[in-house]
Amino acid sequence: MSVCFHLYLGDRLSPLKEQFSILKNRKIVGGLLIFLFLITGYGSAYTYLAPFLQETVHLDTSAISMAMLIFGGAFALIGTKVGGIGADQWGTVKTIISSIVFHVIALILLPLFTGTIYGTLIVAAIWIGAANITIPALQTYFIQQAPRSSDLALSASSSIAQLGLAIGAGLGGITVNSIGATVYNPWISSIVVLLGLCVAWVTFIKQKHFIWQSPQNR
Repeated sequence: MSVCFHLYLGDRLSPLKEQFSILKNRKIVGGLLIFLFLITGYGSAYTYLAPFLQETVHLDTSAISMAMLIFGGAFALIGTKVGGIGADQWGTVKTIISSIVFHVIALILLPLFTGTIYGTLIVAAIWIGAANITIPALQTYFIQQAPRSSDLALSASSSIAQLGLAIGAGLGGITVNSIGATVYNPWISSIVVLLGLCVAWVTFIKQKHFIWQSPQNR
């Protein structure tokens, strides 16, 4: 899986009560829900990306392996880097919202660009990069919202990521079994990620002018 996770999990074992205490913070819960929908949608499409490329643009096994290596290496790392820079310079909220919007758009466009190999690969690269932009921005957001228990919030996000990948893989499998093809998986995934965008909007709605706030206040 190409999503890059860089989590600080702490070096101490926290009591169970303390671990659940972060769920009292609505902004943390909102962030975790955003992450769940994001990773679920991502996993639903990415798990079946290899057969998608084989079915739609008829790439052979070696070409698919090379594409997956480039996607998982270069573009995932680029996205992570951009996400970290964006969180620092533009603020976490603006970076999260913008990256999820690009994530949804790329997923919607992916089946529409299967007429050419290069078009498909470019859109897929944008999609994977956009997905990885969100992750460091969300991690920074968790640290900002719970500075005294950031290790707990980041640990929770790691668990959410594993849950989301599992649900996404299952959802993708159901889609493939129902339709008999992988071509529509990105559209199903876009719906799930769009739900994450809705949660993000509700979570951040009280920050009415978040786009114009300074990074320190976002």
